Amino acid sequence: MSPAWQENKGPVLIVSNEVAKRGILSMLGDDLSMKILAATNQTSMSLLRMSKQFGASLENLDRKLGELLDIGLIAAIKSPGSERGLVYRSLLDHVTVRFEYEGVNVEVVINRHVSLKTAGKLVHTTRLGDQ
Repeated sequence: MSPAWQENKGPVLIVSNEVAKRGILSMLGDDLSMKILAATNQTSMSLLRMSKQFGASLENLDRKLGELLDIGLIAAIKSPGSERGLVYRSLLDHVTVRFEYEGVNVEVVINRHVSLKTAGKLVHTTRLGDQ
């Protein structure tokens, strides 16, 4: 399915993979994940900057970033100026969860600051786009 577009928003992706749905819902219920996704929605951040801003240990942040990367909710971007050579950016603008007769439907709207090329790769390289 090709992504639909919302006015002034990025493409809308319907998450059909049950494992991906559970992962997204789990991350939305986690305080540290929510802080990371909110803080990196408008700007990229390094691991060290997040640690200082959130008061979280580097180990906890590294683990949580790995989970967010695995699900496809955040991207790691090469940045020679950061301590690990990486900064992180949320791939989401927002998530919609609907409870319907057939089950739970999850839709994600890709961050409009992320290129369509990247959004297309997201669909094909993460569990979000698995059928």
